[in-house]
Amino acid sequence: MLPLRQIINQKIVLLLLPLLCLLACNPSKPDIEQLVQNALQAHGYAGYQQGLVSFRSGGSMYRVLRHHDAFVYSRTFQDASGQRVHDVVQNSGFTRTINDQQEQLSPEMTVEMSSSVAREVFLA
Repeated sequence: MLPLRQIINQKIVLLLLPLLCLLACNPSKPDIEQLVQNALQAHGYAGYQQGLVSFRSGGSMYRVLRHHDAFVYSRTFQDASGQRVHDVVQNSGFTRTINDQQEQLSPEMTVEMSSSVAREVFLA
């Protein structure tokens, strides 16, 4: 019998394959949160409205917290210089802290990092 974490990871990957196809075919910038919700709902995943999932992959710690319309996706890792980097995407936006000090990013970098965290959370 597979561990619960592995089963959840497998289900998430299988549920999000259609999302990847949509992202690859759509030249415009999609609303990532809406695409994730649509993919999960379309595949009958009843738990998508609320819950907490955390897991490690590739040296990073990922967390997904959902409660109805509220969401928090986070990624924590050590960069090449050994600093602790914590990226958080939530309804209110994106924040990055390095060694517990909030970093100011350009708008372009904020969009890029937000997308990166959301992608990695669902593909890790």
